[in-house]
Amino acid sequence: MTLPEIAVRRPITTTMLLVSLVVLGMVAVLRIPLGFLPEVNRPYLFVLVPYPNATPEQVERTIVRPLEEGLGAVKGLQNMWSSCDRENGVVRLEFDWSRNMSLARVEVQEKVDRLKRDLPDGIGDVVVGSSWDSREADETILEGRLSSNRDLSESYDLLDRKVVKPLERVPGVALVRMDGVNPREVRVNLRVQDLESHAMDIREVTRLLRTMNFDQSLGKLREPSTSYTLRTVGTFRSLEEIQNLVLRADGLRLRDVAEVVYQEPPLEYGRHLDGRFAVGVSVSKDASANSVEICRQVRERVAEMDGDPELEGLNFLIWFDQGKEIEKTLRDLALTGVFGALFAGVVLFLFLRRVSMTLVASLCIPFSLIVTCGAIWAQGKTLNTLSLLGLIVGVGMLVDNAVVVMENIFRHREEGLDRIEATRTGAREVSLAVSAATLTSVIVFLPVVFNRPSEMNIYLRELGLTVCMTLLASLFVSQTLIPMATSRLIHAAPRPKGRLMRGLEERYVRLLRFNLRHRWLTPVIGITVIASTVYPFMRIDKNFDTNEADAFVQVRYEFSEELNLERKEAIVARVEAILEPHRAELSTKSIYSFWGSGWSFTRLYMEDGKANDRVMNRTRARLRALLPEIPGLKLEVQDAGNMWRHDRGKRIAFQLVGEDTEVLAR
Repeated sequence: MTLPEIAVRRPITTTMLLVSLVVLGMVAVLRIPLGFLPEVNRPYLFVLVPYPNATPEQVERTIVRPLEEGLGAVKGLQNMWSSCDRENGVVRLEFDWSRNMSLARVEVQEKVDRLKRDLPDGIGDVVVGSSWDSREADETILEGRLSSNRDLSESYDLLDRKVVKPLERVPGVALVRMDGVNPREVRVNLRVQDLESHAMDIREVTRLLRTMNFDQSLGKLREPSTSYTLRTVGTFRSLEEIQNLVLRADGLRLRDVAEVVYQEPPLEYGRHLDGRFAVGVSVSKDASANSVEICRQVRERVAEMDGDPELEGLNFLIWFDQGKEIEKTLRDLALTGVFGALFAGVVLFLFLRRVSMTLVASLCIPFSLIVTCGAIWAQGKTLNTLSLLGLIVGVGMLVDNAVVVMENIFRHREEGLDRIEATRTGAREVSLAVSAATLTSVIVFLPVVFNRPSEMNIYLRELGLTVCMTLLASLFVSQTLIPMATSRLIHAAPRPKGRLMRGLEERYVRLLRFNLRHRWLTPVIGITVIASTVYPFMRIDKNFDTNEADAFVQVRYEFSEELNLERKEAIVARVEAILEPHRAELSTKSIYSFWGSGWSFTRLYMEDGKANDRVMNRTRARLRALLPEIPGLKLEVQDAGNMWRHDRGKRIAFQLVGEDTEVLAR
């Protein structure tokens, strides 16, 4: 007994099965987490070794080379890349995509622990993570800037208490990072002349500061009736204690050879938001958290800050919100899918010419999509842009099976069979053909699903799996729901074919006769069509990089010589003052600037609804006319793309490889 025959003979059982699948699917639709792209566990590990106040050559010789020699035997390692500067050394390990990264991290950590004894004594805590910056190991989902009329450079405690801590309490938030303002710290500025005059060694001062500032547990002292916990209390309690620290037996104190201050450390960069000092804030989430829900709660917490009197005058600009981007993208794709389903229903009605038949055939669209969402949720995955795109791709293929089954059923109705018998016979006759056609479509996507793992293949696998599950769900519907609904719900006799359908059939028959009489013509036409695609394929630009849409226009500063931060800030402020009166003309809601020792830029964030190519290109053209000519400075209005990449748009790059860094530098 075939599946259509079971559906016709056991309508209650079939109905309960279909309802159960729909209920489970609806539960999944309400609970499935939303994401922008599938989660990709990239096969990279970074070993970060802080070594302050060193030279790049020293870091390479004493840290990087021993690490490279020790980590070269890690299982599954494919490539190793290292970087050295004056503050730390970084070793990047690239593994095969099939490698279990949790086990790889454990193995790398064990080797690093064994290699620590060969590293210098002055290194900081060695970190093994998945990012070159240990603070960015978790995914950043929201970034913003804080500005105010007041001076925020000395407001770390206030911002930490009123901004950072409330955001960290949002469920699912892993880290809230604040840049541009630092906590106060005790700085001991040694005076070299005083050290020399008192014959005092710097290393001795460092040793005394370290040994005189610590607490330590000494254990427990027990008596027959009581127990005492003993500990030494040796930490400094005030700035005066540090200043009066005795360095020698002759009474030499720290204040005699150094200046001890309690202040914010100097910044190595600066920010402006709408011409005022700005502080950067970024929010990262846990790996299993829902980005959309976290961003929504963070926005609510930010809105609550407006009513806090201690934060009066504080402006919080959110310039990157992954939650809103996900919602907007999914909303646009969902709307596209709805219109596609409606158009499919219209086309079905034009050919079937009956509302009841169109509705029955269209039932397979929502049913298949809901069941597929349930399968995605059961796998622990997210509903992201690729999975939703797979659902949309499947929409156009969902009604094919239903139309084939219904057309054959009504052909038997026209031949005089009753509803039940026509349904059994018609569905059974095309059951094998429909299954073969659906499985053929599924097989097309199987190589994508089972391809060798890579970042691109993981994304394509998400798309392929969704399309396969959607097609299999539509096959199940065509073999169960369609026969049952046709035999129970459609009672009217088939209508005679209209003039349009008869005309189409006659022309199709004539075309078939012509092809059969000229059999050589069809393959010639097919080969010609295929050959005509070779030249366009060879000429088309092939680019597998993602083109990210930006909500800002960026101006980059290129200084002919290195300037201090004060002079850079003055130049940035001059550019901002020129752009400020033209906000409306430039369709800009906020002007943000950053300057530092490495690079500097000014960004114009577009007004809501105007972050499109037409408006942004017009803004870029107007900017080129407004920017001033400043000696020793090149102002570049950058085009769309990855602004941080100096080689954007370029296709050729090369590397110098050798054993000696000094030889390569020549």
